[in-house]
Amino acid sequence: MVLVTKRRKVATIGYHFVYKIEETETVPLAADIAAVASSPHEQRYHKTFQSIDLSSNFYYSHSYDITHTLQHNMALGNNLELVSGGEPAWRFVWNEYLLK
Repeated sequence: MVLVTKRRKVATIGYHFVYKIEETETVPLAADIAAVASSPHEQRYHKTFQSIDLSSNFYYSHSYDITHTLQHNMALGNNLELVSGGEPAWRFVWNEYLLK
């Protein structure tokens, strides 16, 4: 699991805050870390993920969908769930291929 340990507020859109990731920490969730670490698939995925610098140009918001444009989000007012159908704009999801 990756935890954001330091963030910086970079924007406000209405009453929504947008944050930039400054620092992260990886925390293992497996009960037997040695067994997981010896798996070649796990090593490959971990190495691939560690090569991504989350502290450069990664943004998030707890309450605002930053994967869609402001115009798209304002189309139906405050009900973002209805506007997007609960789906992000996939062109802005950096790990889309990993989610499949």
